[in-house]
Amino acid sequence: MTLEQILAKLARNAIKISMEPMAQESDADKASAHSDIRAEHESCADSIPAVLSRFGGRPDVPSDFVWPVYAPEWMPEGRPLAFLLQINCAELKELDDQSLLPDHGLLSFFYDLEELQLGDSKDDFGCGQVLWFEETDNLSPASYPEKLPEDSHFPEALLKFSSRKTLPSWEEMCEITGITLEDDHYMECCDRVLGSERPFILNATEILGWPDVLQAPLFSQCDRLMPPLADNKAQLEQSGKEAQPGAQDGAQHGDHPDSDAAAPSSSDIKDIPASLRWQQLLQLDGVSLPDFNLGFGDDGMLNFCISTDDLKERRFERTWVIYQSC
Repeated sequence: MTLEQILAKLARNAIKISMEPMAQESDADKASAHSDIRAEHESCADSIPAVLSRFGGRPDVPSDFVWPVYAPEWMPEGRPLAFLLQINCAELKELDDQSLLPDHGLLSFFYDLEELQLGDSKDDFGCGQVLWFEETDNLSPASYPEKLPEDSHFPEALLKFSSRKTLPSWEEMCEITGITLEDDHYMECCDRVLGSERPFILNATEILGWPDVLQAPLFSQCDRLMPPLADNKAQLEQSGKEAQPGAQDGAQHGDHPDSDAAAPSSSDIKDIPASLRWQQLLQLDGVSLPDFNLGFGDDGMLNFCISTDDLKERRFERTWVIYQSC
């Protein structure tokens, strides 16, 4: 099989969220190899109705919601995470052509913006958290915690979605194939598979798809640091996120009827590279709105990553977050 054929088979559909207005997609974009669902942030003068996909504002939550905090061993008192955005999964149903996400409910993303943890230490587990509210009928805006700084109270912006295809980075392809590829040959193959769209795209936020790698490949790091499934409850409690009522209907922690399913043994996965066992859940590279800008260091990005098994079983509490910058 040629490199071009391998790339074509590895193309993934992604739900892309861009933080800046994007130009209308060309025919080459629409025919690209990995479908990204792109979302443009639109500043809204009026308050956005509840449970719509949006950046900022106060998250729509159930009555038993407890605001997530990051509380590693070196900071036992903990601090509340900033609310970044929420995604109404029903809005993405037609664009998620591999049906990787739930087709209902609300995914809410939180992160510790005060420190920008790199995600390169086991202590970083919990610095970014994802909650899945399966039932959306009775959600209402949460109140901000008193300890959350006012500069983490973000303006609202409505999201619009579109589809684009993406490919793995050169680094990920080397990991997947087990050989060091010629960079020029790799890019030529990407051009033929994607048309005019290069696989590395800045100024674009995405859900699913292949991540834009700024430093080292993400998934090997996630694989190395994510605690085993059996240890996850203790790790969550250490990070300040206690079990919530309503777990039976997936109220807060991404609970799912099959959440207790056993993780695959090491013998089952030892020959599969991390790039094929992990999935980008969200990549956030900055927000630009009238009179408001949110960036991450030196042209940095936040990457919320989840294993393919945890995504399938809706274990969103097992999301690992990595911060990279140029």
